Parts: sequence; C-alpha cells; structure tokens
Amino acid sequence: KKKMSREEQLAAERHHNVEESEKHRKEALKKEYAYVPADKFEDPTKTGWLTKRGGIHKTWKNRYFVLDGLTMFYYKNSTATTPQGVIDLDGCEIFKDITRGKDHCFQISHPKRRSFYLYAKNADEMREWMTQMNKTIKTN
Repeated sequence: KKKMSREEQLAAERHHNVEESEKHRKEALKKEYAYVPADKFEDPTKTGWLTKRGGIHKTWKNRYFVLDGLTMFYYKNSTATTPQGVIDLDGCEIFKDITRGKDHCFQISHPKRRSFYLYAKNADEMREWMTQMNKTIKTN
C-alpha cells in the first residue's frame, strides 16, 4: 500500500472536514425545521408542486415546495406537518437543466453541496420558481 504524502493527507483531512461540517449543517437545519407544517407559513415567497429527483435512488417524486426566504422546504403533500427535506439556497445558483431529459427542468447548484434537480409542469411555472429563487438569493 502506497504511503500518502503530507499534501495528500492534508487534502484528505480537508475533504473529511467539509463532509462532516456539511453533515452537521444538514442535521441542524432538519432539527430547526422539523415541525414546520406546510400550511403554517405566514407569508412564503412561493408555494406549489414540483417534481424532485432523489439524492440516493435518483427516482422522480412529486413534492410540495415552500420557498421562505433563503430556505426551500419540501413535503409529501400540502398538509404534511414535517418536511421531507430542506434546501438552503445561500450561495446557490439556479439554472435551466437540459441534461436530465425532462422538460421544464432546473438545477439548484452549490459549489460544495449536493445539487438538486427539479422540474415544473410547464415553462411558465419553471421560470416563476427560478425567478423567485434568484431574486431571494440576490437580495440576501
């Protein structure tokens, strides 16, 4: 087995630390928003149905989304009491995606975190979501 150079050891440590801090950040977000019912937001920027690609199994599922500030919540339905997940939009870029083979698909991308792929039922709905998310990111 080849021994790692000091540079390789430091790179491996940095990678591990980034993964650990991302894991802790995700857990903290989930705890903070664990009991935020989909229908209890006071004045969300946008709500509605989108289809999201799963992070592990890569299947496409309909989810009810709530955009509130720099945070996007997704639920199994519009009356669910607990979000399935939370997307932190801070530092993200939103752009149209043509690589997934889905019409009206867009990507939420961050340089150090997971990318999310979503598609809307039509082009107008896709543009509306993308516009609202980009406005939120630019003003915060």
